[in-house]
Order: sequence, then structure tokens, then C-alpha cells
Amino acid sequence: MTPFVKWVGGKRKIANKIISKVNRKDYIEPFIGGGSIVFSLIEQGKIDHATISDKCDDLIDAYVNIKHNINDVIDGLNELVDQTSKEQYLENRSRFNNTTDPTERTVLFLYLNATSFNGLYRVNKSGAFNVPFGNRKNPTILRERNLRECSEALQKVDIVRGDFIETTKLATKDHFVYLDPPYFPLSKTSKFTSYTSDGFTKKDHARLYIEFDRLNDIGCGLALSNSDNPFVIQMYSDYKIEYTDGVRTIGGPSDYKQKFTEIIVSNGK
Repeated sequence: MTPFVKWVGGKRKIANKIISKVNRKDYIEPFIGGGSIVFSLIEQGKIDHATISDKCDDLIDAYVNIKHNINDVIDGLNELVDQTSKEQYLENRSRFNNTTDPTERTVLFLYLNATSFNGLYRVNKSGAFNVPFGNRKNPTILRERNLRECSEALQKVDIVRGDFIETTKLATKDHFVYLDPPYFPLSKTSKFTSYTSDGFTKKDHARLYIEFDRLNDIGCGLALSNSDNPFVIQMYSDYKIEYTDGVRTIGGPSDYKQKFTEIIVSNGK
């Protein structure tokens, strides 16, 4: 079982390091993205229940529909498996930006993820998806078996929409919480926070640190990943910080797979 969607900042490379820290059967993960950690935890039997969230409405709708409406999602994707030309992509992108039907949006969201440039999800200030055509050779638009496995796994998951506080406020000492926010930019030109039209700001990172501190005080097990940036390092200096080599996980030319250093912060509880 693998994530049903490609997402900037995927955690497959450091998944084992995160998973090894999870020592509770109840798990919370805001900033869910592609969900590689939670799907691995469920598949390995390390957790009994999870609560996930994200501010990206289309991503959360995809989780909800794959959990509850998997047959409709698969039927919709079956109708799109041969639509791989640029003209068809642009037509379906327009459909996505104009429909309000949740299931149709999920089908088109998955289609666009499989066929857009580098599998990116990006919206403009008006909330319209604006990623260009990917021109991929033989894109895999439907992975039915994997989608059904994800749907089965999600039966153990509560799905919350909104800011990370909407899930972390549910935590008790019996929870392990993993936080994977949009990484603090290493430079002015490396910033990519447009998962939602309002982004994730420096103030949001500071707000997240305050919540990390609160969760530590109530006894949660905690892990957080972020970029190796002085601002981030200083905030979490009272906690254990591990350094690891990261790599951009969205498929594409080699210059879109640049290596960088990321950190894993934990509290050892």
C-alpha cells in the first residue's frame, strides 16, 4: 500500500525514522499530505486508530471520498484512464475548477495529480488549480488495488478539515503526534507554501512551536520534521534534533530532485 496521491514533501525517505518513534496506539497527524506515515503505521499494525487533518480542502475531500465512496471514485477514474493529451488535461483542469460536486472533484483531483507537471498541487489566490500539463509518457491514472487498500486502511482513521489546531487539541498523553508542516524555506527562492491560497507563514511556524510545547507538557509522544534552518533550530533547541539527508519526492527531471538537509525533532516520551 502506497499513498494514493503524490505530494510535495513526501516522507518515504525518512519514514522508518519517524515510524520507529511512534509508541502509542492512538496517533494524530495534521499536515497529512500523501499520508505515507499513517498508511505504513496501519499496515504494520503499530496503531489502532488515527486522526488526520489538512487545510487543503481538495486533499481532505479525497481522503473522505476514498474512505466512504471508493466505488464511485474508481468508476470516475475508469472514465479518464485514456485522457492523456494536453487538450484533455486542460479540459479536465477546467472542469475541476468549475465543479462543486465533491466526488467529481476527487476524481479530477486524482487525475490531475497523475498528469500534471511534477504531480504538483498548487492554487492561485482565487483558489483555482493552475499547474500546467505534465506531458508524461503513459501516466498511471488508476491504481485500483492500491485505492481499495487505502480505503480499507482509512476505516481506522478520523478525518478532520482545517488548521492543525483542530486535531492537536484532541490529543491526550495517550497520543503520539507527528507534525510535518510545509517546511520553512531555506532561501527566498525555495519557498513553496501554496497548498492553500493563504500559505503557511513564519508566524504559523512559531504558532506550531507553541503547540508542540503544549503537547509536550501534557505528555504526548512527539515528532516533527522541518528544514535545517536557524530559525527552526533555535525554536526547538530544548528538544532532541536529528539531522538527515532529504530529497524532493515529486517525480520529474533531475534538477527537481535536489538534496537538502532536514531535521527530525522529538521529545522522547
